Amino acid sequence: MRPLTPDDPRTVGAHRVLARLGAGGMGVVYLARTSGGQLVAAKVIRAEHAADPGFRARFRREAEAARRVTGPWVVPVTDADTEAHEPWLTTAFVPGPSLSEVVAAEGPLPPATVRALGARLAEALDAVHGAGLVHRDVKPANVLLALDGPRLIDFGIARHEGATALTEPDALLGTPGYLAPEQASGERAGPGCDVFALGCVLAYTATGHRPFGDGGAAAVLFRTVHEPPDLHGLPPALLPLVEACLAKDPASRPTARDVARLLAAPPGEDPDAWAPPGLSALIAARSAAALDVPALPALSAPEPPTGVGEPVQSRPARRTVLIAGVASVLLAGGAAAAWTTARRPGTGTTSRTLPTHTIGLHADLTGPGRATGLAHQRGMRLAVDDHNARADAPFRLVLRTEDDAGDPARALRAADRLAADPKTLAVVGPTADVVTAAVVDRYEKADLAQVVVAAGATTAEVSATKTLCVTRPYDRALSTGIVSYLTRTRRAVRVAVVEDGADPEGAWAITDHFGRAEVPVHQVAAGTDDFGPVART
Repeated sequence: MRPLTPDDPRTVGAHRVLARLGAGGMGVVYLARTSGGQLVAAKVIRAEHAADPGFRARFRREAEAARRVTGPWVVPVTDADTEAHEPWLTTAFVPGPSLSEVVAAEGPLPPATVRALGARLAEALDAVHGAGLVHRDVKPANVLLALDGPRLIDFGIARHEGATALTEPDALLGTPGYLAPEQASGERAGPGCDVFALGCVLAYTATGHRPFGDGGAAAVLFRTVHEPPDLHGLPPALLPLVEACLAKDPASRPTARDVARLLAAPPGEDPDAWAPPGLSALIAARSAAALDVPALPALSAPEPPTGVGEPVQSRPARRTVLIAGVASVLLAGGAAAAWTTARRPGTGTTSRTLPTHTIGLHADLTGPGRATGLAHQRGMRLAVDDHNARADAPFRLVLRTEDDAGDPARALRAADRLAADPKTLAVVGPTADVVTAAVVDRYEKADLAQVVVAAGATTAEVSATKTLCVTRPYDRALSTGIVSYLTRTRRAVRVAVVEDGADPEGAWAITDHFGRAEVPVHQVAAGTDDFGPVART
């Protein structure tokens, strides 16, 4: 993910552009937000391609067809404008890594993982073929891995089965090494070419090397057309099916639906136990990066400077602050909060001037919790800018930030400054892992709503507070939800808990509940990075 350049658009249709995800010969893919806050991938076609009537006709036809492709393993097209000067389409954003990245980093994946992944990709291709499309560029880079399974992406060169080419007569569409022989020979591509490519993907995923080797495109294409695939290292259980997928004659290959059926999980095997090692951590990192985008040019009024304010003084009580839907705020961990406010006495709205309200952010921006604090700040800025950009906004928002650097004494002074400002209607934070009773008391006395997003605990007496709003359960309450999930949502036959010695307080808050229920608890010493031995017990 890279920052926007001066030449990049700031909007695509009604979508707010946040960052660059990638670029190629056809165009640029951006990370963008819908007006409702959903993250999407926006693919914008370069103007020189859009100027070709044939290209635009194909793009229009395929965008319409891609909207009809449904299924859990296909990334859906959410919006498109095929008539724009630079036509574009958007798809749901998947923060997971590509299959090519995972294999390059981890090496060949286990046979059970390859089988489960292949079954889902075959189901995705069956949905594509059912919509009358041929993907034509199935490869590891076009397979994104989510927590529940793979997603097939990039229909940029897909076209209707049997359609005549709208590109240059000698153009070769696809990626050498995953092209079927009929594609390499310039013949008409049908659903069988996608099955051939899927066979190449399965071979690569299970062995770590491509079945027709590396090197120049001409050499790879020659081997694809004239030589048998190199399948050494392929698990015996997968060999017959992969060989069938890589048949030179498309009529001899199975259909995508056949592949899905043959790769279905055998009885007794958990169909969801497919994820490669470390996938959760990679997805968490990508999700954080999606929120950690560079600050955009401000659309809101400037933030007041941070300075030493006066102590909390008595004043008229603030009007009620409601948790509702003015500005959907993307914050660390994917939490969202929003605020609407009742108008204060004397704040009228005219056709020329909108009233301005202040939202405070109490964060650690320079101390040990800097990463979390900055994620909060970026999310708040995006939300405020998004609100202020609305043509129908009844008021404007200003963000005021106070940095406590993770220091308890500075946290109290930051709370004093925010609470002393009569324009502040609500405060998000602090962003520390533990919210202290002293800070909660400061905001409570000022009758100021305090929204806590990322904290794992508080020393305050929650039952005695009126203005504290917590958007996620504290760590000590997580065990209740886990128990409910394991006993009601997904009944578990065998349950064990791994207790991380690096976080004794947080771990104890969860494991104590399980320990009293006689669930075995296995401790891992602080400083241990490998939890594998304990997990295998």
